[in-house]
Amino acid sequence: MEARYWSPMNDQQLRCDLCPHRCVIAPGNSGICRIRHNRGGRMEALSYGRVISTHIDPIEKKPLARFFPGQGTLSISCGGCNMRCQHCQNFPISCEFSPDLYEQIPVLSFAHILAQLKKSGTSILSFTYAEPSIAYEFTIDCARAVREAGMHTALITNGYLSDAPWQELTPWISAMNIDLKGDEGIYRTICKAPGGYGQVLRNIATAFEAGVHIELTTLLIPSITDTVMDQLIEDVCAISTTIPWHISAYFPRYQSHEPATTREQVLRVADKIREKKCNFVYTGNI
Repeated sequence: MEARYWSPMNDQQLRCDLCPHRCVIAPGNSGICRIRHNRGGRMEALSYGRVISTHIDPIEKKPLARFFPGQGTLSISCGGCNMRCQHCQNFPISCEFSPDLYEQIPVLSFAHILAQLKKSGTSILSFTYAEPSIAYEFTIDCARAVREAGMHTALITNGYLSDAPWQELTPWISAMNIDLKGDEGIYRTICKAPGGYGQVLRNIATAFEAGVHIELTTLLIPSITDTVMDQLIEDVCAISTTIPWHISAYFPRYQSHEPATTREQVLRVADKIREKKCNFVYTGNI
């Protein structure tokens, strides 16, 4: 499947314009996400329709606390990610999944996915587990099919997408949970996503103003995330104090060995957010 949002350069190199990395990709190579591939001077979306994980979850697990609470959701993932968070919880399919394996995975049709939705007894399809926005072509096409069938879509995302593709995707998404990982220093050093803080805040505002149901998640890492919460609170409240915000405890994972967050640390930050008159604050992993 030919990808979208790319520009040709010299010597058959391609610049990917999907996310702020703007990877310059030589023939035969892939971008940081591992799924956008330069095949002979054309950008290919390796993961199109190749779903590597499917599960039925409670909608609260996404987490989405105020979007059809009590319902289930059919969760799917095509793998890959455009960040390299040191504490990644799903690194086997986000950071380390080999793109060579996609050829071994059958392509699922939208009709098959819609049939799975109906069979599962839910009307919500969640794009989740890895980073669905960089499986862009499949995510937007599938989301359009689901919405046109009268059902709902949820995007569980890091929000690190360029303006134009984000604006095109937004109308087809019913709800989002967006990871707000920290300030620009955290995005640049911990997540390897330069420019992430400003881009993600802008995308939160764009989706919120478009009427998408938005919830946020921040993983509270001791001595890292907790030191920048005042800035995050100020900037989120400037968008709206009505956006539900999940503060989750961190546990050592992948390349991160910082001590786990305590229950008291999570509750203290949640109380700080409530003091700013944010209406819906939730705690997780405690």
